Amino acid sequence: MGKLQQDAGILNDSDVVRAVIADCERMLASISPANAATLMEQATDAHLALDRLAHAGSDVRPEQVRLDTIDERLIRNAQRIVTALGGSGAFAALRQRLAAGEYSGARWWRLDDILAAQRQALLRRMALTGAVILMLGIAAYLFRGVLFPPDPVGDAVTAAGRALSQHDTQTALRDIDAGLTHVPTSTQLLIWRAELLEAQGDPAAASVYTQVRTLFGNTTFLLERAQVDLALGNNDRPIIDMTALIASEPSAPEPFFLRATAYENKGQFESAITDLNQAADLAQRQGNDTLYATARVRLGTLMQAAGQQRSTSTP
Repeated sequence: MGKLQQDAGILNDSDVVRAVIADCERMLASISPANAATLMEQATDAHLALDRLAHAGSDVRPEQVRLDTIDERLIRNAQRIVTALGGSGAFAALRQRLAAGEYSGARWWRLDDILAAQRQALLRRMALTGAVILMLGIAAYLFRGVLFPPDPVGDAVTAAGRALSQHDTQTALRDIDAGLTHVPTSTQLLIWRAELLEAQGDPAAASVYTQVRTLFGNTTFLLERAQVDLALGNNDRPIIDMTALIASEPSAPEPFFLRATAYENKGQFESAITDLNQAADLAQRQGNDTLYATARVRLGTLMQAAGQQRSTSTP
């Protein structure tokens, strides 16, 4: 078989085995359709020869270690070898032709079985993953009310914003009123309602503003109204409201942050940067990490925008 059938000349049997093992190592480094069959044949020859030397009393431990490594590499490269030989059927035919009976059951001669087992394991994992995903989907559907609780305030604001984008104030007002049926004391929805009434010139807006101020206090009222104003694109009143609030509560970071937003929307970047610096400083002192981080990120963006504004305005 293979190299062992050649005239060894002055080489002894151990030299020939080492040469065959070296051939296997070289072929494993670059497996291809041209050498895959030879690789399996040489590996079989090496095992047979090493067994004969061991039975004759030779010390084959160094060669056995190298051959064991080759066996493991054959197993690790199962896919490449079987593919190079033309598939599992061709590999099985080669095994029947070349493998001696004592080696036909060796793992390195059962590469097709190893690949089949790997495919079965993959299919089982895929089936298990699919079953888990299906069960999670069913659980999410059954418990959707718990996992995804309804948000009548957010839904009403979103619907109103969509209506306003179509210049349909009446529909926006109906959307807000629908939200208030679920959350009648929502400061956000009440102020949205007042803003929409005010936009229509309805005097009822003043009573809604008074209601919110009475229920929740002046600070909450001004902060909430500023946010709704900004959402609606009204930037002047938030500057007035937040300036008044800063005068009465100079250590609160939120008024500075909201006034900075209004300044930014109006293109007054330097004023916005000043307010954002103050908001970040106050938020850090109070341990409001979220507001601090948000203000710092906005500062970076604004400073870049301010620099571009200055460069374009320079003659």
